[in-house]
Amino acid sequence: MADKDGDKIYNDIVEEILNKAKEKWLNGQTKVMEMIPLNE
Repeated sequence: MADKDGDKIYNDIVEEILNKAKEKWLNGQTKVMEMIPLNE
């Protein structure tokens, strides 16, 4: 059981990191999209 709990905590942490990374990436993409018209 301890191993399963450890895995769940690990998975939750990984999921949180991935979600934050995805959010940052999407924010970055949005900023790039906003910048493109200004550069044209």
